[in-house]
Amino acid sequence: DERKLRRASRVAAELLRDAVALVRRGAVRSTHELDEAVATAMVRRGDTYPSPLHFKGFPKAICTSVNAVAVHGVPCTRTLRDGDVLNIDVSVYVDGHHGDCSDMVIVGDNGDGGGSDTFAWQRALVDVTRRALLDGIGAVHDGAPYTAIGAAVEKAVCNANAAARAAGDDDTLYAVLGCVCGHGIGRELHLQPLVYHCSLPPENAIADPLAARELLRAGTAITIEPSIVLLSAASHGNGEYDEPHRHYVHPFRSLRTYVPPHRGAEGALQLACSDGPSAQLEHTLLVTDDGAEILTVPGDDDDECSPSL
Repeated sequence: DERKLRRASRVAAELLRDAVALVRRGAVRSTHELDEAVATAMVRRGDTYPSPLHFKGFPKAICTSVNAVAVHGVPCTRTLRDGDVLNIDVSVYVDGHHGDCSDMVIVGDNGDGGGSDTFAWQRALVDVTRRALLDGIGAVHDGAPYTAIGAAVEKAVCNANAAARAAGDDDTLYAVLGCVCGHGIGRELHLQPLVYHCSLPPENAIADPLAARELLRAGTAITIEPSIVLLSAASHGNGEYDEPHRHYVHPFRSLRTYVPPHRGAEGALQLACSDGPSAQLEHTLLVTDDGAEILTVPGDDDDECSPSL
């Protein structure tokens, strides 16, 4: 029910908040250490299971995607380096319901938004992705088509490219990774219809006929999770993105498939890799009559369901 969904979403958000803090203060050296810390916090709670663990054979409690790994990155022992663009995706199963969210960390950047140019392009990439997420959420209300979300994300990216051109930057180009989709959520982690982050899904997107014709309805829970890649405009020509009402929907360079040991291809999970550094942000939200309520928001530190890493 809605109360349980809210609780699962809140737990996910609080675990994610604490995971981001660990990276920012340099308390973990690798995504493997981060995964262990989050998994330990879940075990300590006693009522929280990591949704990704064993999902299609995924071997870890969280997803960690660094630089050009867009989504579904597997935590590993590689040492995190200053300037790495790291996505942390936390999904939990609590009392029969899932909560799902992700956030970005720029390794070595304490997040205070200071004036240093050291992490300028990383901050700009995250800012564009955050704008795309918020604009996608802003398109949600009862009766709106699912496709309105993708159109809003597209427009945000198009505006970012136009702003770069206006500022005399002819090289920066942001693009939506078209086959990274949001989804319905609740008693199952992934429910249809899918939420495309572009108007028309590219050929390599998961096919979902419902997504093109369904309307959002109050009381429905979905995730919105755009993934944006930073490309070099010089290497992609000067056509589509220069048109004022178009943007670049980037087809993945590759979809590497992670096949866990002792499982066949049917247990594979796609690991998406792009042509440049990418960022992704995600919220679980509830459709309302006149908008959307974001559920993946941390509670007070003294709340009884607030976990601690």
